[in-house]
Amino acid sequence: MPGSVLPPYGEPTGPRLALEDLIDTFLSGARTGSSEEAHIEDAQLLAHRMTVLAVRIAPRVLLVRDRVPDADGEKAALEKFLTHRGLHNVEPDARLGDIAAIQTTGIRGLVWDLWGEDPATAHRELERAVLADDAVAFGSEIPSAQGVGMTLDELLGDLRPTERAAEPDDPE
Repeated sequence: MPGSVLPPYGEPTGPRLALEDLIDTFLSGARTGSSEEAHIEDAQLLAHRMTVLAVRIAPRVLLVRDRVPDADGEKAALEKFLTHRGLHNVEPDARLGDIAAIQTTGIRGLVWDLWGEDPATAHRELERAVLADDAVAFGSEIPSAQGVGMTLDELLGDLRPTERAAEPDDPE
């Protein structure tokens, strides 16, 4: 599967960088690079050569693992750096995060937080990843000419996150 994680203990490829420079490079779309603490494999940022910290689903839109027991320090550094770069945790425990991670990288069974500059863009890119537009699944930044073929409503039905309508005041 394109974008799947390499076996542990393989040598990372790409330039050797400081952690902050590596994260900046990852945000800009780099597919390789490494630091002492982490490295990039396609659209994933990994700590200790085998623990996935984040998945890039679009430029400046990431899924960041909710809990990373073996890499708490690296996760904290990543989140601090993302905040300094103008990104925010726009949806903690993103409802569609696991589905998007499966579609884009084959990683399943984890809880993900959605990070981006603004919620509308981040959610649009998350939905695009869930729908498995082949451009997203295979690492292109350009949407496919064919498109996704399904709507999120058709694919997920009741699982689709919806905005809650304001509840009327309870007259008493």
